[in-house]
Amino acid sequence: MNVAGEEKEFPQFTYASPEYFKTMEIAMLSGRDFNDFDGATTRKVAIVNETFVRRILHNENPIGSLLRTLPEPGYPEALYEIIGVVKDTKYARLRDDMPAITYVPAAQHPSPKIMAKVAIRSSSPPADIMNVVRHKMADLNSGIMIDYSIFEEQIRDGLIRERVMAWLAGFFGILAAALATIGLYGVISYMVLKRRNELGIRMALGASRADIVLLILREMAMLLLLGLGIGTAVSLAAAKSVGALLFGLSPHDPLTIVASACLLAAVAGLASYLPSLRAARVDPMVALRHD
Repeated sequence: MNVAGEEKEFPQFTYASPEYFKTMEIAMLSGRDFNDFDGATTRKVAIVNETFVRRILHNENPIGSLLRTLPEPGYPEALYEIIGVVKDTKYARLRDDMPAITYVPAAQHPSPKIMAKVAIRSSSPPADIMNVVRHKMADLNSGIMIDYSIFEEQIRDGLIRERVMAWLAGFFGILAAALATIGLYGVISYMVLKRRNELGIRMALGASRADIVLLILREMAMLLLLGLGIGTAVSLAAAKSVGALLFGLSPHDPLTIVASACLLAAVAGLASYLPSLRAARVDPMVALRHD
């Protein structure tokens, strides 16, 4: 496709009917939608997306701009006037980058086909909807063949790999959290055991059980902050390698990083609290006699 007056660009080119954008809930940002007056004998019009405006028109006002298509078999050269702009959407695959898209009225297709795709939005069960559609089409022409697919299922099928990776990542994440809890509990329990004499002296000099618990928790909090800092830096550095496995989520998503840090802090806090509570319950005389 060649935009009149600009270098050659080749955006995606697709045909749509009036109310298509409303049915698919694609927001109209400026201009107007197609209507029943945009037919084969009227002036040719087009609607473009945000990427088209940014990449091809360099953010200039697109309404009223002209674009020219290159001649192809069955598609003669044509001049279109841009009448509207819609939000960006994917074109074929969810993993693809956001393409520049040009929408043209289906009624202005130069070579109308005997096949057609119809998008239906409804809150009723799909089977009930298709029964009604089949009866209506049979009344018009019993020879019309109808097949359908559910858009949400197509999206889910396109994200099978991401869902599998999410389940695996979740499983190993839970396993890692459990191992971290057990490991922290063991290490902190050992550290508390090695300090039993010190803790006994503190308690003999008047330290309360709450003081002992807070002492150990404060020390563990310092280690936790140090570990979270190092772990966050390492995870950010390693995030690029897993970016290809994510869809709709940045590997540097702040909310995910904060949530992960909070989860690890909770795990470490639990693993620290239990040994410190057990240490605070030890009899000072027993602790002082411990070698």
